[in-house]
Amino acid sequence: MTVSDVDDVIANQNNMMRPGGVFVISLIPGMPADAAGLQRGDVIIRVDGRKIQDSASLENFLETKSGSSMDLVILRFGVRKTIKVTLVQGGAAQAVAGTPVKQPTEFTWLGAEMKPLPTDKAGVSVVEVEGVLAAAGLKAGDIIMGVNNSKVTDMNSLIELTTKVKIKKGFLLDVMRSGNPLYIVVKG
Repeated sequence: MTVSDVDDVIANQNNMMRPGGVFVISLIPGMPADAAGLQRGDVIIRVDGRKIQDSASLENFLETKSGSSMDLVILRFGVRKTIKVTLVQGGAAQAVAGTPVKQPTEFTWLGAEMKPLPTDKAGVSVVEVEGVLAAAGLKAGDIIMGVNNSKVTDMNSLIELTTKVKIKKGFLLDVMRSGNPLYIVVKG
C-alpha cells in the first residue's frame, strides 16, 4: 500500500462500532491494497501489530514502510482477518499486462439493462432499470461495483456473479451513484 492508496481510504469513526481504525470506502484498482484483497467496507485496525486510530496514523505509518511488506489486521463484516500487503517502492504503480477478454456490449438482469464501462474503469453502468432492482432503489446512471461483497470488474464478472445470487434470499449490491458509494439490499 502506498500513501496514494491512502488518498482513497477515509476514516469515519462515527459509523464504526468501536473507536479507532480506518473504514475503507474505496481503493485504487491495481494498487497493492487492492491486489492483496482489501475491500470496500473493511476496517483496518492494526498494521504490523500497531493499533491504528485514524487515517492520519495509518498514513504516517505507511510513509516509513515504502518498499516492504506488512500485515494488516482488518474487520470484515465483524470477522477479524489478516491480510499481507506488499508495498510499492516510492509509490510507483506497477501495471499488469494481460490479454483482454471480449466483453458483451449489454446485459439485462432482473429488469435492468447494463452496459460495460471503458476498459480502464471497474464496474458496470446501469442504463435502464425497472422491476425488482428498481424497487430496491437501483437507478439509471448507477455503477455496480460489486455483488455480495465480490468485485465487479467488468461485464463478464457481473454475469458470473449473477449466476451465484439467490434472489429469494436476497443479495447486496455495491453501487457508485454520482461518485458516492452506497449499498443496496435486493430481495425478490
